Amino acid sequence: MRDVLLLLSVFSLISGCSLQQRPARVDYAVSVLEDDMHIIPSSLDTAGTRFLSGSGGAGAATAPPGASAPIGVLNIDKDTLSSTSGVAYRRTKNAKLQASVSLEKPVSRHVSLHGRGSIFTGKSRYVLPEGVGILVDPMTISFNTTGVEVEAGVSYHAGRKVKSVIELGGGRTFTDTRTTLKSALISLSSKSSDQSDYVYTAIQVGLAVGPARDTTLGLRTIAKYYPNLGGSVQTGLVYAF
Repeated sequence: MRDVLLLLSVFSLISGCSLQQRPARVDYAVSVLEDDMHIIPSSLDTAGTRFLSGSGGAGAATAPPGASAPIGVLNIDKDTLSSTSGVAYRRTKNAKLQASVSLEKPVSRHVSLHGRGSIFTGKSRYVLPEGVGILVDPMTISFNTTGVEVEAGVSYHAGRKVKSVIELGGGRTFTDTRTTLKSALISLSSKSSDQSDYVYTAIQVGLAVGPARDTTLGLRTIAKYYPNLGGSVQTGLVYAF
């Protein structure tokens, strides 16, 4: 969080000093991207812990009539959906809807500083055809996430009709996630909250539309690095205005 606040402070300081001849502007954007899977490790850890403890409420494991939920034998943890886990899975849903507002302060014709706030909701679903641990029945793991991001950084703008933007910066994300595990023997729902810092780079290319060419419809790719979690890449469509 301190890194984000430092970036925002630098942004505000520079904006208020020698750059007053270039007025700041407010931009808005709506994006449909791939979901950011940095939430998986902590969400699965919470779900697995609650299942093993047999806790009630949102973390309760239930079984259909006539079946028993094998508490203590479900091997779910933060690495279950990692590439090195040995668990067979496929992703069948992967989407994130995000709305953002940005404050841009030009420092030259092509370069500007920016601060951005975003709200988002994401949905992902994984199918494990061979189950996990000693539970060999097919299992589905779903993640439903809502959250907020704050970012600050520098961006390079080029083009008029075909607009391109390259960004570098840092940010912090705050998320609430409902994780659901379902198979023939279990039905588990668990809630978890998380917050993580990251650094990022983004590339956006789009066509200027509208009479004044002040709106853009394009493709955006963002690569994030979370110090404690590793990398994450999302691509999708963005409408900026």
